[in-house]
This record gives sequence, C-alpha cells and structure tokens, in this order.
Amino acid sequence: MTKYRKANLLFVVGGVVILAVLLMGAYLGWFGETSEGEAIIPAENVQSQIAIRAEKHVDNSESASEVENCLSESMLETHPAMMDEWARLDPYVVNFGSISDYRGLAESELRHLIAQGDSGAMAVLGAMHVMRARGLSDSDAVPYLLLEEPNLLSYQYKLPHTEQQIRHYEIAADWFYKSALHGRLLALINVGHQLDMLGKKPPDLGWVSTEDYDLLTRAQKSTFNAASVYQGVAYTIAPQVEVGFFEEIGLDFGSMFAKRFADIAQPIAAQFRSDRAELGLDPLIIPASTLPPYSELAELLCIPPE
Repeated sequence: MTKYRKANLLFVVGGVVILAVLLMGAYLGWFGETSEGEAIIPAENVQSQIAIRAEKHVDNSESASEVENCLSESMLETHPAMMDEWARLDPYVVNFGSISDYRGLAESELRHLIAQGDSGAMAVLGAMHVMRARGLSDSDAVPYLLLEEPNLLSYQYKLPHTEQQIRHYEIAADWFYKSALHGRLLALINVGHQLDMLGKKPPDLGWVSTEDYDLLTRAQKSTFNAASVYQGVAYTIAPQVEVGFFEEIGLDFGSMFAKRFADIAQPIAAQFRSDRAELGLDPLIIPASTLPPYSELAELLCIPPE
C-alpha cells in the first residue's frame, strides 16, 4: 500500500476520524481545559497531527475524477461500510451523530427526555453544566460535545475554581456518568475530564500512592489522568466501542489504556456493571464492527499518479 493511500484514508474516514481525534485528545492532551500559561495545540492542527502518522497527505480531489473504478474521498465517506460504522457507534458516543438532534433544547425539555431514560439528553445536560462553569451559554453545550468550535475545545482557566464552578463540574460528571450508564458509554471519558478539571490527581482518587506518583516523569503523569483511565474503563466494559480498524493503524487508545490501567479500570468497570444492574438494565453489549480491514478500504481510493 502506498503512503498516499494511507494518508488519504485517514482523512476520508471523516467523522469516524473525529472520534479518533477525541480519543487521542485524552491521550495526548490536545483538547480540553488547560490552566493559564500552559501550551495548547489548536484544534485546527489536529488533522495535521493525524497526517504525520501517514507520512504525507496528498490532495487527490482533481485526479480522482479522472480515474475509473475507484472512489473519491467524498464517495468513500458515504460508502455503506462507513455509514454502517457511523450507525453502529452512534448510540454509544456523545461527540457525533444524533447528539446534534438536541441542539436548541432548553433544560426543561432535556429533563422531560431524561425522565424517559434518554442518554443523549443526559450528556447534553452535563455539557450545559460545563458551559455554566465557564460562564458560557447553555446553547454552547451541543457544539462543545460535537467539537464544532475550537474556542470551546481550547479553554484556559484560573485556579482555584469558585465553589459555583466546582459544583457545576461535579454535576456535569454525574450527568455524564448517568448518560454512560444508560448507553452512551464513551461519556465516561467526559466523566474523567470533569475529574481532571476538579484537579483530582491519581493519588486523590485512590489509584496510586503519592510516593509512587511522584516518581513518575512529567510525560508519564501527562497521560495518567482521569480521562485516560475512564477511556480504558469504557474499553474494558465493551471493547467493540472502538472504530473497526483503529488497532490496525495504531489508534486503539482504549485498548492501550485498558491494559495500562487494568488494575484501576477493572474495579471501576465492575462498579459500572453493578450500577447498570441496579437500574434494571441489561449488560451493555455493543455490536462488533463490520468495517473491512484498513488495507481494503485504502485500496478503494483513487490516488494521483506516482
């Protein structure tokens, strides 16, 4: 497979890659809240980071139409295999797809849906409390979840938080956890983000002793955070939550975190399963991906002459 096919496939995946970006954000610290003075990577640079993995991105929009028996990038985005993957993951995520249906709903409308067990409404209400902690409008909640606004992803804050901010983050974490319990499993990452925002370090959460934590390097500490651990928890609960070919191309961060933080993630996952059972909910089972292997998808792409 050529490097051109590799690069273009990563861009073609479109919305599925956005999910990859979110998961990588927990790993690399690209997204989310940073304390004042810390460096951040702007959201618009995310795709360039993905391109680095594929060595080089080549724009084939002009040549694609000149080659027969192949698919352009836009055609592959709407290929049945990709659409099926969207549909498979949609009920379990909070960062694309049907979450957009909650745009413009007031808290009272969300609570009406929540009373019916609507997990999407729970996630949006959680996001509203994140916005309130920042002093922003409730209407920013859905754009925040859908990664639509770079200024909502790159947030700087001053410590210490006010009591009101702390309360909003605590309520947000609670709603994201409820959303995960009711099906939107990857809302667990958002639970972790709120714990990180509250300044909860691994020793504070009982995951490691202060002495052992202090022995870690800065790089090790940067990926040992609640968002990363809770991503591992989600994978521990349902490995199928990752996009089909992520393991093949090295983006299987859920699997990586589940292994790295197994001693922490497994008890949290066990408590999650117990909490679902108390609500009378069946064990969460996510259908397996039917995406073809990465190599097969790449071969469908039109590429420029070499």
